[in-house]
Amino acid sequence: MQCKLETKKFSQMQFMFIHHDVVNKFDELFPAIVVNVPELSNTNRAISTTTSSLLANIKKGSFILSLLVCEHVFSFTLPLSNYLPNPQHDLASAVKYADDNLDKLQELHISNSSDCWV
Repeated sequence: MQCKLETKKFSQMQFMFIHHDVVNKFDELFPAIVVNVPELSNTNRAISTTTSSLLANIKKGSFILSLLVCEHVFSFTLPLSNYLPNPQHDLASAVKYADDNLDKLQELHISNSSDCWV
């Protein structure tokens, strides 16, 4: 029996919500993943190799930093994604809201202060 894979088409809004949820859930479960993944390596050789590689990669500073950056950026873009499609907001207020968020993101990009992540 052959399994047929189908791809679903998501709107940009659905795409944003899905990725936001995935990043948040992974960040929430990260400590448990780091603790429990090594236990999987005791099952068989193929799984051991895969889990060892996975664990090594998710423990890298670059991965952890990327996860935190994604989570922080989503904290700006998700509310914007909720705000823009609302028909109760006029074009001027939507543009101002988007510009305000863009200014905040640019400030984070430029800022070297340690409190920008708070």
